[in-house]
Amino acid sequence: MPDCGFRRNLGTGKSLSFVRDIFEWLRHLGVSASVTEWNVVGQRAKFFDIEGDRRCFYKGELVVENDMSAQADALPSRSTNVPSTCVRQKLFAVADFFERTFLLPFFGAVTTVFGIVAGYLGSHYDHEIANTFLQLAYISDRTLAVGATNFWSATFVFAVCFAGTFWAQARSSQRVMDGMRKVTDEIDRKSASLVERSQEINERVRRLHTLPPVGFLEKYREIVVRSESAFAIASTRKLELADIALAIRTQLKWVLNTVQKYDADGDSAKYGANLMLFRESAKLDQAEIERLEGRLMFVERAVSLTKLHGVLDLVVELSVSSESTFEADSNLEAFALPIPKLTRAEQDDTNDRFQYGVLPGAPDAFVSRRETVIETPEMWNEQAQSEHFSLFVRRQMSGLLSEKKSWIQSFFCIPLFVPDQEESSSPFAVLNVHRDLPNNLAAEKLELLSPLLVPFKLAIGRLAWSYLKECNNHCAASNGVENRENH
Repeated sequence: MPDCGFRRNLGTGKSLSFVRDIFEWLRHLGVSASVTEWNVVGQRAKFFDIEGDRRCFYKGELVVENDMSAQADALPSRSTNVPSTCVRQKLFAVADFFERTFLLPFFGAVTTVFGIVAGYLGSHYDHEIANTFLQLAYISDRTLAVGATNFWSATFVFAVCFAGTFWAQARSSQRVMDGMRKVTDEIDRKSASLVERSQEINERVRRLHTLPPVGFLEKYREIVVRSESAFAIASTRKLELADIALAIRTQLKWVLNTVQKYDADGDSAKYGANLMLFRESAKLDQAEIERLEGRLMFVERAVSLTKLHGVLDLVVELSVSSESTFEADSNLEAFALPIPKLTRAEQDDTNDRFQYGVLPGAPDAFVSRRETVIETPEMWNEQAQSEHFSLFVRRQMSGLLSEKKSWIQSFFCIPLFVPDQEESSSPFAVLNVHRDLPNNLAAEKLELLSPLLVPFKLAIGRLAWSYLKECNNHCAASNGVENRENH
C-alpha cells in the first residue's frame, strides 16, 4: 500500500493508516468524511471527502481537487468504504476498559452511594430543584443553586454508573454466550465427526463379518468346476422332464454348498433351496386354474386366479436340502403365491410395493426384478403386518416363520430371467435359499455372494426354462388326449 497524505493539510510524510485514523475520528465526531478506493494496474487511488472538500491521491500525489468526476470516470467503478482496523481496535480497547471498570465491586458501591446522595439531595432541596427545573440549575437572579446543581450532578453520575453497569453486564454476558456458542458448535462438530467415524468403523466391521472364511475360494472353485461339468453333460443330450428336474436339483445342490461354505456358521445350520415357476393366469386352462387355486396362499378366499396376473408355483421336485443328496426336499409342500396385476409405474415404485398387494419374499423379488432378503422371523413378521394387507392375509403370513417351521428362519430370493433376455424380459422363476437359523447380515453377505452365484443362476435358468417349456408341452398333449376322448 503506497503512502499518501493531504498536502497543505496533513503533509506528504503522513502514512495512510494515520489518514484513516483521522477519518474515523472525524466520522465519530459527526463530520461527513469518506474514503473511496479504486484499483489501477496494481496501484491504489484514494479519494478523500471532508465536508465536501474532495481530493484524490494516486501514488502519493494530489491528482484532482474538488472536481473528481473526470478522474472517477477514468477509474474502475469499484468503490468501498474502508474501515480502520486500528481505530476499531482502539475503540474495543476503550470499551473493554470501561467494561472491566463498571464490573468492579467497588464501582457498584460507588453507584449505590451516588444513588443515596441523589435521593438525599432530592428530598432536602426539593423546592430549590422545583424552582430551577429546566433552567440549567440557575434561578432568576443568576445565582448558582448549589443544592439543585449537586442533585442533578449526583443524579447524572448515578444514571451513568447504573446504565454503564447494566451495559457492562450485558456485554460480558454476550461475550460469554458467544464463547459458549463457539465451544458448543465445536463440540457438536467434533461429536458429529466422531459419530460419522463410528458409523464408518461399524460399517467396516459389518463388512468384515460378511467376508467368507479362509479357504472358501478354493472350495468355491471346485464347486464351480463340478457345476459346469454337470451342466455340460445335461446340455449334450435330450432330456425327459424327470431328467431336467434332476439336473436342476444338482445345480441347486451346488448353490447350497456355496452358500453353506460362505457362511461362517454354515456347518451348524441346515439349508434348503427351491424354485418357484411363474404361471400366467391368461395362459392357463380351467383345470390348471382350479389346481393352482387349491394351493394358493396369502390371498382372500373370494379372489379368483383370473383376477391376478399369475402365481408363483413352488414345484417340490425342483427343491433340495443340505441333509439329502439330490432328492427333493421332504419338508416342503407345494403351494402358490399370488402376483397381482400392476402397471409399469407400480412395478418401478421402490418405496412400498406392499401397497399394491405385492407380498414380501419371492413375489417382491419377482415384481422388483432384484434380490430380496428376510434375515429373521421378526423381519418377516414386520413386513407381513403391513397395513396394506387384510387381516386375513396378515394372520396367514404371521405363522409362516414360526417354531413349527423352524427349518425356515431366514431366506433370500433371486429372480431368474429367460436365457439371454435378462434386460428385456420379466422373470419367469424365483430361486429361494433358506436356512434354519436367523442371519442378521444376510443382506450384506448377498451383495458379495450374488456375483459368485452367477454361474449357477445361468445354468439353473436355462434348465428351468427347458423344464417350463416341457411342462407346457405335456399339458398341451394331455389336453389333446382328453379332447379326443370326449369326442
